[in-house]
Amino acid sequence: LQRQKNREAVRNCRKRKREKYQKLEEEVAYLRQYNKQLESQLNKGRDGRDREVARKAELKGMQELLDQDSAETEMKKRLNSYKEMYSDFGRERGSAITYHMSKLKSLLVPNTVSKMTIWSLQQDDEFYDEKKNQKTFGGGIWNMLTSE
Repeated sequence: LQRQKNREAVRNCRKRKREKYQKLEEEVAYLRQYNKQLESQLNKGRDGRDREVARKAELKGMQELLDQDSAETEMKKRLNSYKEMYSDFGRERGSAITYHMSKLKSLLVPNTVSKMTIWSLQQDDEFYDEKKNQKTFGGGIWNMLTSE
């Protein structure tokens, strides 16, 4: 009878471990999806339309300079400004990437709860043995954690 209870306790413990592991995997999947959303916002952005309008206005202004045969120095100045602002490594895109990466990092860095969960999943079954912990320590951490 005692062996049967122990087997059931071990089975339940392993089941809880699997459930916790599955929840962590779901959280990772959610964070990956959130990362994709951030990347798409980075490319499009809520204010992306406004930036696109400003970019097109800048291009139109440069085209007008070409049509008016303006000074080469003015054209170079406007072109360099355009490249700095709108290239893949431009100032605006760089600041947006930095912002989104910092947000992503804060989401991916394990917090106290996830660290504790991962640690508890790595423990052997004897860690959850209430009788042994009661004799050795006067009660186990597992009992304290689950009593709340």
